[in-house]
Amino acid sequence: MDLTTLLGRRLKDEKIVEVLEDYGVEWVLYDIDRNFENIPDVYWAPAKEAGFQLRFNEDQVLDTVFCYITASEGFSPISPQIVGVPIYATFDEAEATCRLNGDKYSTSNPVNGPRFHKLWLCVEGPVRRTHYQFASGILSLITLMLPEA
Repeated sequence: MDLTTLLGRRLKDEKIVEVLEDYGVEWVLYDIDRNFENIPDVYWAPAKEAGFQLRFNEDQVLDTVFCYITASEGFSPISPQIVGVPIYATFDEAEATCRLNGDKYSTSNPVNGPRFHKLWLCVEGPVRRTHYQFASGILSLITLMLPEA
């Protein structure tokens, strides 16, 4: 299974339902705009033991997948085989690979201070955006997203 292939599918899509069943996701949380701030409603499907969480937009389309590389927020580390994108050990490795491949990418801005230096790197692709988050220089979270419209 490759989580990147799920992006853009609807919540009740056969493949999504199969993933929910395979990974023991028993419920989907409907997160409404309780404060009437014109924030779109979203749906969350956490697979804590498998190390990922699915986020569906207000139209019930999967637009984001959070992949926990290290245990965090009650999520176990994800199996690298299901992420579907390269996994880099460090920020420097990710940036060097992007430069070598000619990928379009952006990074956290060190101009805002040293604590923002090498915090994240986001690769922009035609099919998806891949956001790599680092803690103390080590990869901690990969976020897979639909490309911006």
